[in-house]
Amino acid sequence: MGNYIVRRGDTLSGIGREHGVAWQELAKLNRLGEPYLLQPGQVLDIPDAEQPAPAAATRTNEAVHVIGAGETLGEIARRYGVSVDSLVEANGIADRNLVPAGLTVKIPGAAPQASPAPGKIAASVPASEDWAALIAAHGDAEAKSDFAAGRRVVIALRHPTRTDANSGRGRYDDEMIVVCREGGKLKVSRFLGNTEPSRQYGPEAAPKKRMGRNVGGDARIDQGRLMEGCYRYIQDGMKYGEPCFRSRDVQPAERDTNQDKTFTAADPNRIDPRGAGKTMLVHRGAEDNTWSAGCQTLPRSRYKGFIKALNRQSAFSYILRNLPG
Repeated sequence: MGNYIVRRGDTLSGIGREHGVAWQELAKLNRLGEPYLLQPGQVLDIPDAEQPAPAAATRTNEAVHVIGAGETLGEIARRYGVSVDSLVEANGIADRNLVPAGLTVKIPGAAPQASPAPGKIAASVPASEDWAALIAAHGDAEAKSDFAAGRRVVIALRHPTRTDANSGRGRYDDEMIVVCREGGKLKVSRFLGNTEPSRQYGPEAAPKKRMGRNVGGDARIDQGRLMEGCYRYIQDGMKYGEPCFRSRDVQPAERDTNQDKTFTAADPNRIDPRGAGKTMLVHRGAEDNTWSAGCQTLPRSRYKGFIKALNRQSAFSYILRNLPG
């Protein structure tokens, strides 16, 4: 028997996969009932997992994985415990942001195992019970009411990314999940997205293109990202030829006040409670450019699917969670 200290963003299914134990067994052992809430710092008992028999030797010692619709290299890397860079190098991938569904990729150093069929939810995605628990734990009253009534709720999982990623154009390495209950069953639609600003709008940009506020007091604008939390988005016309959504309420932002192109506790006076106003929209970007100065964006090829998944809702609750860097 071992122990595990819960970190922010952890789920029962993720902890179970990491230790080779079913999430239901973890819940029973630790006396966790619905909605299976976890708190950072909580200590869980972890039963000893059965050790699998040694795998037969293979010529390449590499697993393969068939990419599902909407699946990202980041998800695949986390599932197999490898880096995104190693996946890119092993498979000669030219653009890590654009990987087509159905592509078979080699997993360097990972033991061969069954790969999910294209379009199926990957093992790195929380089980349905975890999505419901996340809404229960981090949604506000409106989000919980929407979910209970069968309306769509959007969950965004942020993987911290430098603002100068992809030559300052931003990177689609976050996950946006549209969740609802239909006929007593959970319906989940997953999309590649972005939740952080790109450096193309930073202090080095042309004056008319700069977006941010001088919070640090050094006469340079400080880029901002939407703080972790729950928000209400309402359709607000069109942008780049597609519906866009604006926050109903003023949004708090985190600022990169030390200009290191990241958002961390090392940024002094980083919390800007009202300075962003309602400017951090949800809208589409380009394929290789997030077009984000702090907005929540999806690539052009995924945006129509995102709008369809909303099922004509003109307003939705948006729960943004930061994942460990």
